[in-house]
Amino acid sequence: MPARWAVSYDIGNRHVERAGARTTSISLQGVSDLIISSSQQALLLHRLAELHARLGPRQLPMGADVNDHLHFSRPRSWTSGFWAGALWQAAALLRRPFEGWALRATLDHLGYESTPTHDVGFMYGQSSLNAYEALCRAGRGGVCSRLRDSVLRAADELVRLAATNRLAGTIPTGPHGRADTIIDSMMNTLILPWATRFTGKPVYARLAERHARRVAALLVRTDGSTIQAVNFNRATGRVLSIATHQGISARSTWSRGQGWALYGFAVDALELRSRPLLRVAERLAEYVSAHLPADGVPLWDYDAQPGAPVDVSAGVITAAGLFHLAAACQRLPGVCAGAGQWRALARRMLAGALAYASGRAPLGLLRGQELNEHAGRKWFNGGELTLGLSYALEAVKLENGG
Repeated sequence: MPARWAVSYDIGNRHVERAGARTTSISLQGVSDLIISSSQQALLLHRLAELHARLGPRQLPMGADVNDHLHFSRPRSWTSGFWAGALWQAAALLRRPFEGWALRATLDHLGYESTPTHDVGFMYGQSSLNAYEALCRAGRGGVCSRLRDSVLRAADELVRLAATNRLAGTIPTGPHGRADTIIDSMMNTLILPWATRFTGKPVYARLAERHARRVAALLVRTDGSTIQAVNFNRATGRVLSIATHQGISARSTWSRGQGWALYGFAVDALELRSRPLLRVAERLAEYVSAHLPADGVPLWDYDAQPGAPVDVSAGVITAAGLFHLAAACQRLPGVCAGAGQWRALARRMLAGALAYASGRAPLGLLRGQELNEHAGRKWFNGGELTLGLSYALEAVKLENGG
């Protein structure tokens, strides 16, 4: 019988979780950080609380293996901002205790904004920008200045990287050697329109639009599927090869890459008020709609054979992107056939993904995520990724009107 209620709390140095299907009574004297829920979606809040109770100072969980053993990100890693990101998404649903935890994780993560990688967009969009948006519209004094400067330093790093690949017109993954630009980069550009709005300097938004148009031309196929990578000669801008790092092949469609692209193009379209980018986002969504398995959870690659591993992270990223697509369709009328179909698809994909969240201890453990199928039997395949928790919670927030 599935659980109808779940409770988690801290008492002293101990974290406690309980769930059940029948009415019962529980003594809650002397507890802190109490969470009571009765929905599948809210299981993710219990999961973050349990993870928080297990972490040491400044630890950044990258994820958990199938046995719930934790693994951690380095501060300069592309995954390092997702712990703060997940906490900010949770705080939008339940302010206490998550807001305080999120701010602490964000402040602990400051200082790596000038790392020469396009991943600073991931790292500080998830942490510093989410924090700024949550806290600083009403003002928080010095902390807002620190958060603002953090995002702007990361945006400036993207501008510097783009200058190393000027003739190709994209932001490369790094500053040296052949210029590799990947579909994942559509998520890294999302700090750029904010930087233009805040500073009034058009250089950031122009870069976001130029990069998105080049990615659309080179990595989005006519049927709405995506290629993961394009390699350029940095000195001439000439395309050297089309490839994949994580899909089955350069001809297949890696499902998380499809999710990155759909989300990135949808948000860029909305932020830049770009109808051409919105048309690309809708084409990507149409491909997902036509190729999604019946349960709403994509296989790790859309061209994988039945029975291959699913990727719940791809599902929740795509679901969040579809909610953003629906919003963009409403804000930019005359482009989409209708926003309702994309909301419906988002809900279907979110429900399918959340069916993987555990209803028993550890509550909310979100297995079925696949970081890199080519890595074989590594810890991060089949387990839980913190990035999946962040986008799952964002999709929950968007479904509920956030």
